[in-house]
Amino acid sequence: MTRPQLAAKMGRARSYIYKIEIGDIDPGVATIVQWLEALAPEATIEMFQPHPLLEQWTDIVGKQVRRNIAQQLVA
Repeated sequence: MTRPQLAAKMGRARSYIYKIEIGDIDPGVATIVQWLEALAPEATIEMFQPHPLLEQWTDIVGKQVRRNIAQQLVA
């Protein structure tokens, strides 16, 4: 998936995605969840290594992604 495609799927600007990729912006948990959902099912939280908060986010993000996917399947 290209950066423009990812940005469109996430509802974000391409420049925002680029700034995350180069480390200028800390994406935060909500953005990481959006990113993983946009790339699902191939995406994993390990894509964000070596982010310093990755270990803390793993459980939170995993639960949120699973919840969002389950809601989409029901809808």
